[in-house]
Amino acid sequence: MYKLGALLGAICLVVGALFSMSVSAASDCSLLDPDADLPRGTASSWSEATGDRLLTLSCGEGSATVTAGSGGSDLVYERLYTYFQDYGWGELKGDTRVGPWIRGEARAQVPLPNTPGYLLAYVCENVGGRWDCGGGWRIQAYQRGAVADHPEPSPLKRVASADDLSRYLAESEVSYFGAGVQATSFAVPERATLDMDTSEMSGMRDDAAVSAPLSAEGSADSPPSRVSETNVQVSGIDEPDIVKTDGEALYVSKPTYYRWIEPLPAAAQDGSVRAPEPTGGVSVVDPYPAEELAVLNTEAIDRSGELLLDQAADVLMVIGSDRVDAYDVSDPASPSELWSVTDPDARTRIKTARLSEDGKLLLVTERRLGSTRPCPVPLMSRGTTARELPCTDIWVPRTPEPVNTLYSLARLDTTTGAEEDRVSFAGESSHTVVSVFSEDAYLATRRTSAFTEVMFEFYLSEVNGLLGPARSERMERVVASDDLSARIKLMQVAEIVEEALAELSIDQRRQWENDLQDSATEFLEERKRELDRTLVTRIDLGNLSVAATGEVPGHLLNQFSMDAWEGHLRVSATIGDRWSGRQQENDVYVLNDALEITGSIQGLGLDERIYATRFIGPRGYLVTFREIDPFYVLDLSDPTDPQMVGELKIPGFSSYLEPLSNDLVLGVGREGRRVKLSLFDVSDTSDPQERDVYHLDEGWSEVGSNHRAFLRDPEHDLFFIPAGQSGYVFSWGDDEITLERAVADVGARRAIYIDDVLYVVGEAEIRALSLPELEDVASLELR
Repeated sequence: MYKLGALLGAICLVVGALFSMSVSAASDCSLLDPDADLPRGTASSWSEATGDRLLTLSCGEGSATVTAGSGGSDLVYERLYTYFQDYGWGELKGDTRVGPWIRGEARAQVPLPNTPGYLLAYVCENVGGRWDCGGGWRIQAYQRGAVADHPEPSPLKRVASADDLSRYLAESEVSYFGAGVQATSFAVPERATLDMDTSEMSGMRDDAAVSAPLSAEGSADSPPSRVSETNVQVSGIDEPDIVKTDGEALYVSKPTYYRWIEPLPAAAQDGSVRAPEPTGGVSVVDPYPAEELAVLNTEAIDRSGELLLDQAADVLMVIGSDRVDAYDVSDPASPSELWSVTDPDARTRIKTARLSEDGKLLLVTERRLGSTRPCPVPLMSRGTTARELPCTDIWVPRTPEPVNTLYSLARLDTTTGAEEDRVSFAGESSHTVVSVFSEDAYLATRRTSAFTEVMFEFYLSEVNGLLGPARSERMERVVASDDLSARIKLMQVAEIVEEALAELSIDQRRQWENDLQDSATEFLEERKRELDRTLVTRIDLGNLSVAATGEVPGHLLNQFSMDAWEGHLRVSATIGDRWSGRQQENDVYVLNDALEITGSIQGLGLDERIYATRFIGPRGYLVTFREIDPFYVLDLSDPTDPQMVGELKIPGFSSYLEPLSNDLVLGVGREGRRVKLSLFDVSDTSDPQERDVYHLDEGWSEVGSNHRAFLRDPEHDLFFIPAGQSGYVFSWGDDEITLERAVADVGARRAIYIDDVLYVVGEAEIRALSLPELEDVASLELR
């Protein structure tokens, strides 16, 4: 605690319990309990400061008045400097300066934002022509309006300004650092990468899968009775894909190529050559009757991308890499453009999208953050109207984490393109997973700062005693400091260790380094679940607000790694990376609505990583792999006591799992250089069996990395997968996988069914097959 004479230091307010991130627009403010639990700081400062009446606070209409007085001391203060702080530290919201004053009183009228927070003050003295400001006391916390039911999540904070975010980005930079211990075990990664196979079969995809038919009753003139939908993770929430249908028309997004017009153009006199013309766009196809397949339109929609179809509003949306274009398809033969949303500087990328059950477009975007002017951030907008995301609308992890990307979840009206709500987070591009469910979305970001925190613990417990009293005291002060970023702490700790090593002989230094390396290996192995952490944020889709945050050990593979079921979130995670030199493990965690862990299964697949996860109701299925493929069956019926109940070890691996029934699960993966299909019998969860295996000659199937390429026809017990340039239709009756039909040389990409016709969509051709006979009905060249 500072003495009274140190009041020239910053008076830091760290009062109050956790406050809500959203409040009403009421203009009044009220003081909060000064004795409430503090997230940081000391409560004794309050009584000392107020006892001397050095600083007091009173509330008014939309503002607070700060009064400063000498309190009878001999100190002379010349200026009072106040600013607002939104829950936490370092979020400067604005300031009001008043002055000069000597021994008397000064008042600052401070406008208050419509959020709960703190009021802080600096009292400054002019010393030799320079302002000297510093401190040790807080004044008062306040709130405006009514606090919401849930507290503001403590692991996150809002950015205060462009400078604040720039400082955050600078502080979150973590360099490799050994400090006398070899980097293989001690490196703090500047940009750690997930230990994942990035091949097509790895299953690394933003989204995940449930295939269900759309039923409609009617006569021969009414809509068909059976129409397939895109294979999605959550029934009722549509996901973008390259083919969509409402049963009356097929919409096929063609890949974009650039082609030269024949003959090749000659160079102009200035040496320039005309750019190639892009192909692509969307073909609209009339599927009825199947024998007369016909193209209705190929010119009206010239944009390419993945598609979403709002059937209720007759709106087709083309989701490009950096834009969304919407078309009125009430007359499929003559689509007309409705609206478009574009990125003004072509730096925002669309990560994924969803069409919610209430017909709203949920758009997830990502944008690289610059360090010089990271915010405000240009937003995708309609027409020429420029919009920006304010700095204060950006959430970041409270503990500085290496972040380089801004992720935003926005809700748009499908008929107008108008944005209704938005929430934005900073994360790391290779470590962030987004999952969307019916009521909530989840954002998972890997916490690389967890490594730094454990390293500080190691140096204090294992290294400190070897440094001597003076250096030990220095190290303890550095690690305990609240004024230094993790990056600066690492540098100073490394410097202290190097000073000690420099005083040793070569022999002593080598012995010291080896002893330290040996103790570090054991120390880090025991704490590997503390080293690798993921921050999970739950976003309420009702108002796109932060509803809860929590943490789980490990890092996530893809969207399948999270699943919301009956008020709980199930998460699968891999602990550690191969480059770390420590043994990998795999865990499953169950979290409640507040994202608190209620139960876990730990230690699956030692020295392996997760290749596929599927949560279905009270069950979970997990595949890990390194040399063999352990297939695990999980009982998740009790969220406080989840259990691994069955295990099967087989060669190869599955990167996509599709439940065919309560007792059968299909695995799509690879064994050696061939695509492998496995039929798992899970009727006895304690003893899962691989009932049948089918190998394709092709070495790759898109299903392994994109679940939307899979189609299941439950009425005829058939499923379709593309592999190589062909499409394959299988049955699974009598516990056997049987190839019923191959469609070769069409560049097969997708299949859909309408009534009893299966349409195999290739890169430039559509084949219509009868169901269940799978005989050729017609073909159509796409142009």
